[in-house]
Amino acid sequence: MISEQLKVGEAIIDLLSREYGVDVVFGIPGVHNIELYRGLHRSGVKAISPRHEQGAGFMADGWSIVTGKPGICVLISGPGLTNVLTPIAQAYHDSRPMLVIASTTPTDALGKSFGPLHDLPDQAAVARSVCAFSETVTDPSMLPELIERAWNVFTSARPRPVHIAIPMDVLAQTCAPFVRKHIAATKPVAHDSDVAKAFEIINSSQAPVIIAGGGSIDASKEIIALAELLDAPVLLTGNAKGVMPSNHPLCAGN
Repeated sequence: MISEQLKVGEAIIDLLSREYGVDVVFGIPGVHNIELYRGLHRSGVKAISPRHEQGAGFMADGWSIVTGKPGICVLISGPGLTNVLTPIAQAYHDSRPMLVIASTTPTDALGKSFGPLHDLPDQAAVARSVCAFSETVTDPSMLPELIERAWNVFTSARPRPVHIAIPMDVLAQTCAPFVRKHIAATKPVAHDSDVAKAFEIINSSQAPVIIAGGGSIDASKEIIALAELLDAPVLLTGNAKGVMPSNHPLCAGN
C-alpha cells in the first residue's frame, strides 16, 4: 500500500511517468509551476527548456510527429500558456496529441481580476477552441480521471491537444501518489464486410496509388509491404515524412 505523501505537482509527474511512460517534457520553470518541476527531478523525467514557451510547444509537437507519443508541455500561468497557443493550434489542426499542464491563478483569486502575477480571467477558456478539452482543476482528486481522459483522446482516431490548468496553491497541496483511473476508450473497428469490399476494390484496381498521412506513423512496415505487393507508388503528406524512406523506389515524395 502506497503511503508516501507528495505535493500535487510531484504526484502528477509521478503518475505520468509511472503509468503513461512519460520520460521527457518541454517547458520553462517558474515560481508558478515549481512543484511540477520538483516532480520531474524526483521521477527522473527529462526536462527540455527553450528560451520561449512557443519553442516548447513546437518541440512537443515535433516530439509527437517523430515518436507518435503525446508531447508534454509544463508551463507557468498566463503568458506561459498564451505563448504556446500557436503550436497547440497547429497540433489541433494536424490531429496530434499534446498534453499542456500549466499553473494558473491561486484558487482564492480565480476569475476575480484581483491582478495577481500573470492572471487571466479564465485561462482554460483561452485554450478551449484549440483543444479537445481544456479544464481548470481545483480538486486534486479530479486529476487522474482527467489525465486518463486525455490519453483516451490521444489514442483515438482523432488525437488532439488537451490543456489542464491547476492553481498554484493546489499544486502545492499534499496528497498520496495518484492511482491511474482506467476508463475504457471506444475505438472504431472496421467490419469484416468493409474490409472485404476494400480488398475487392484494391485487387481490381489498374494503377493504385497509396496516399499516407500522419495517422500512418505506426504503420510504416505495413505501408511498405502493401506498396511492394501492389507495386504502387506512395505519396506522403507533410505529416507522414519518414513513414517510408525517401530512397525507396516506390516513394513518390511529399
